[in-house]
Amino acid sequence: NADPDTDTGKIAVLCANIDIDKLADDGVDADSVRSDSETFNAPATIGFQITVTNNGSGTATNVVVDDTLPALPSGADWSIVPPVAGCALSGTDNRELDCTFASLAPGASVVIHVQADAVFADCNNANNTISLPNTASVTTGNNGSDNDSATIVLNCADIDIDKLADDGIDVDSDRSDSETVNG
Repeated sequence: NADPDTDTGKIAVLCANIDIDKLADDGVDADSVRSDSETFNAPATIGFQITVTNNGSGTATNVVVDDTLPALPSGADWSIVPPVAGCALSGTDNRELDCTFASLAPGASVVIHVQADAVFADCNNANNTISLPNTASVTTGNNGSDNDSATIVLNCADIDIDKLADDGIDVDSDRSDSETVNG
């Protein structure tokens, strides 16, 4: 009889840990940084920065980013600036952001920046502001999913015009919509 032979071994499973972070571009506030909510004065170039990061010790596979960007009333097109390999915009006003990456190494990140030009026409039916909330999501073939949201608020001018005639000969000495002048 032969003595049994045994060996203990270890198997290390290196898992991916996918994360997505979405921030609105810096607006009119004084802090000069992107955040979850930013305000712009129309007209302005508005945008979002989406960062996908693999915080795990294993490679994330089949990484897919989806984002339906907010519609601007003017129908302005969104663009990816600068272009990112694996990402494309499609649909009405280029609002459908789709990115596919075969893999994302441990500790690696991909940054996607999208922008559009908001114009005065976007404010035509607004009551002082337009709120543009938005959520981006990421899925992987081996690590589940994540999502994150950010909001852009677009300030619109609210202008009233009052036209008054110069003060005439009436007793009140105030300007009004109608005045009588002798002469």
